[in-house]
Amino acid sequence: RISWQQFTVGSGYQLWNIDSEQESAEFIVEKKDGNVVGEDLAVLVSVNADVEPALATTRSDLPLFRGFVHIRHPKEASYLIKNAGQAAHIAKLVADEIRNARTEFHLRGRIHLFMAVPAGLAMMVGQLLNTLGPIQTYEHIPTDPTGRYHPAALLVPK
Repeated sequence: RISWQQFTVGSGYQLWNIDSEQESAEFIVEKKDGNVVGEDLAVLVSVNADVEPALATTRSDLPLFRGFVHIRHPKEASYLIKNAGQAAHIAKLVADEIRNARTEFHLRGRIHLFMAVPAGLAMMVGQLLNTLGPIQTYEHIPTDPTGRYHPAALLVPK
């Protein structure tokens, strides 16, 4: 198991790991159909910021997506995760919803992961994705106020 020393404004440094007792952060999941000929799934995780605008500017460079899963806070576009328990809850929600979407959308391709999250949460999500097939991660590049996503690491299980 791995842990991350996450700095949180107002709380200082906290030790985050996926074994932390979960505490709800009241995040919601929105799913929508994409293109029926698409084979891949787009997963959007909006914590620090809404990823949709940057994804929209990047769409012409991306494959057709069979479906979309967006995990976000219902009221706050920029949510401050308060503790390790909330981070663990969000990380497990992301992994569970990817598993559900693979079945629901009958996926045959890759998962594309677009996240605006604290580094500690990214580390926790990464630990939970090892059985989900190929996952393409993306880095946000601030080319303008909206920015764009560029492919980063491709995670391929062996």
